[in-house]
Amino acid sequence: MHIIDIDNIEPASNIKLSSYFSSLEFIPLETNNEALLGRINKLHVYNDTLFILDKTGSKGVFMFNRRDGSFLGRIGSIGSGPGEYSSLEDFTIDIENRRLYLLDSDRQQIYEYELGGCKYLTTVSLNAKANRSYNIQYWDNKVYGDLFFRRKSTKNDYMLCELDMKTGEVNNFWLSAQQYNLGWSELFFINKAFYSQPSLKPKFVQLFMNVIMEIDNNGVSPFLLLKSKNWVSEEDLSQKGDPYERYSGLFKTDRIYGIGDLLEGKDFIYFKYMEGMTPWHVFYNTKTKDVVHSSLVVNDLLYKKSVLDYIDINFCFSDNKGGYSYIHPFAMGKFIEGVHSDIFNHNASYNKLLDLKEGSNPVLLYYEYKD
Repeated sequence: MHIIDIDNIEPASNIKLSSYFSSLEFIPLETNNEALLGRINKLHVYNDTLFILDKTGSKGVFMFNRRDGSFLGRIGSIGSGPGEYSSLEDFTIDIENRRLYLLDSDRQQIYEYELGGCKYLTTVSLNAKANRSYNIQYWDNKVYGDLFFRRKSTKNDYMLCELDMKTGEVNNFWLSAQQYNLGWSELFFINKAFYSQPSLKPKFVQLFMNVIMEIDNNGVSPFLLLKSKNWVSEEDLSQKGDPYERYSGLFKTDRIYGIGDLLEGKDFIYFKYMEGMTPWHVFYNTKTKDVVHSSLVVNDLLYKKSVLDYIDINFCFSDNKGGYSYIHPFAMGKFIEGVHSDIFNHNASYNKLLDLKEGSNPVLLYYEYKD
């Protein structure tokens, strides 16, 4: 298990992306009336196809060409027929058996499709009488889900389960909310729970967990522990008010919580965490155990020179050569203005940006790891 004691590390004034990545590639996604994306809630890349989940705009899983960003199609559609869904919350891919699974959080159903032609195959109805899942992850012929309970939450609730893809029942439970998440199992905020990339075991973390767990054939085991005396406490979360009031109360403190945006590079691990309302970035060298962390990332691969207001880094997927980030739709206006103002570094893919305009779909940024 990797252990990072953040209190014993002097914060850096900033972190330059060029310290960890060698180059940047732009991938503008084709703006198509069939796929006007409101958000990029999840990205998975397989065989030169970008699979993108948008939960707020066009509400579905969409496919784009990895090389030129052209729109390839949509998987399923909203409706009540076979393979049609009400509210997609997540998806996961089984590369070995060429299957794709979509999770409908409203109906608590998982729809199975062929990965190649995206042909609908079957529906698995989860046993939602007692519990519900909002994130799913395939690994080694099993599908895992996060876990929330329909009854009033208790401190003995578990957060991770294995789902039986024939019956919809829960086969196994792991990770007591009391032991790993400060007793918090309230359902008010659906955050990304699983992080996966090709050839690596998937990782799992929830909002107030200070340890990232790794899923393997024997269940789960600790992967990375973030230590700090300022980590949020159970007492902090037991204040009066509804779940959102208790959560948002952390914004005015220096409490640490919310590990996310995990990326495993060639010889480093990157993730974010929150301190109050401030995001902090951590780069951990897996060989030397050195840690660099800062509240400011300087994207010197994107910008020609330093600016006062950088566009946020939002890593959402990685492979063995690099990591994918995206321009948040709310930041697309600023990004397009930057293109027209010529403040970005030019590279082989830069000309793809010249046709961007208001209303264009988001842009993916691919950062290649240094050798």
